[in-house]
Order: sequence, then C-alpha cells, then structure tokens
Amino acid sequence: MATILKQFDWTYVSRNSAVPRSRAYPWNEWLDGRIWQLEPGTDFDGPPVSLERVIRTTANRRGIKVRVRITDEGNVIVQKHEGDVTERGITKSPSLRSIKAAREDGAATVNGNGSKPAVKTSAPVKTAKRKIVKVTA
Repeated sequence: MATILKQFDWTYVSRNSAVPRSRAYPWNEWLDGRIWQLEPGTDFDGPPVSLERVIRTTANRRGIKVRVRITDEGNVIVQKHEGDVTERGITKSPSLRSIKAAREDGAATVNGNGSKPAVKTSAPVKTAKRKIVKVTA
C-alpha cells in the first residue's frame, strides 16, 4: 500500500543511476520538419518507447503534430508535420533552406513533404446553454 511522507530529500540519488538525470533534448532541431533518426545511447538514454512518449508530450505542449516510429534496431524516427495528414506513405525531408525560408516568410512552416500547409477555416462552434435546476428533497 502507498505511504504518504511528511517530507523527502530530493537530492537523494536513486541507486539505479549514479548521476541524477537532467537531459535537455534539442527540440528546436528535432522538431523543425526534417526527418530525424535518433539512436539509443547516442541521442537518448533508456527505452525507445519512453522517448516516443516524451516526443509526443513535448509536441503536444508546443501545439504541433509529429510522426514517430521505432525501428527494429531501436532507433526513433521523428518528423514534425502540418495539417491533418493521416495516410501512411513515404515522405521527404524538407531542406534546411526551405525551412528557413518558411520562417522568414512569416508564419507557415513547411510540411514534411516540402509544401506549405493549407489555410484551414472553420465555422464557430455553438454551445447549448444549460439551465441549472435546484432540487429540494
């Protein structure tokens, strides 16, 4: 059963790791639209599925969409993309020049296939008002 502690010294290092983990990943590079292959032991420590979760969480916090795959060798492949691309297929990594040009143009970043995202407009969503009824017994 779980126990509630009154205090804990967080400077304590787990016996499973001699050094506390504090790894900062180069998110601006990895999520720039190009296709990145991340190798275990070189680019990240731990299981690839853990990095996949970290990538998806980071992308969600930044409000961007990503494609993530884990290869049979344990490499993690990641690419930022725009739009509602759901089909599976082969994509090309945009050039660094086209990424920089898109940033200079203003807003739009480039899709994974090198094209700019389509402008999407949507109608405002109507919400129903709820009436609160007080019930007395």
